[in-house]
Formats: sequence, C-alpha cells, structure tokens
Amino acid sequence: CSQPQALTGGKKFTSASMAHGELLPIYFTPVPAEKISRSSISPGVTLTGVVSFAKDELGHKADSYAVALLACEPPR
Repeated sequence: CSQPQALTGGKKFTSASMAHGELLPIYFTPVPAEKISRSSISPGVTLTGVVSFAKDELGHKADSYAVALLACEPPR
C-alpha cells in the first residue's frame, strides 16, 4: 500500500512476509468523521491506543506498539 492509496481509502494492507531487518512503511489514515462523535472530541485531544502485528500465520505471537493521534481542526 502506498501513502496516496492510504489517504484516499484505496488498496488496504493485508499481509506481507519480510526478511529479518527488512523495513516496510505502513500508513495510517485519519479516523473518518462519522466514526467519532463531534461532541466527544475537540482539537487538541489525544486519542491513544495500541496496534498489534502478528508474528506468525495464526496470530499466536504478536508485537504491540503504542500509537497516539492528536485531533486537529478540520480544513475549512
């Protein structure tokens, strides 16, 4: 998946096999407005969570990483 595809909601990432030490950029898109209640979030609020990536085919082993999203004002 490329950055332009991620920003336009195009092709979504499903899986990849990588060699040890290989890098793969993964792009996260903004949260759609219909998924967030306008009354519950305002500019300056930070949404936090965790993203997990499976380390094996069955997902029994995974690495988890903290993520944070800072809400900003929508474009005018």
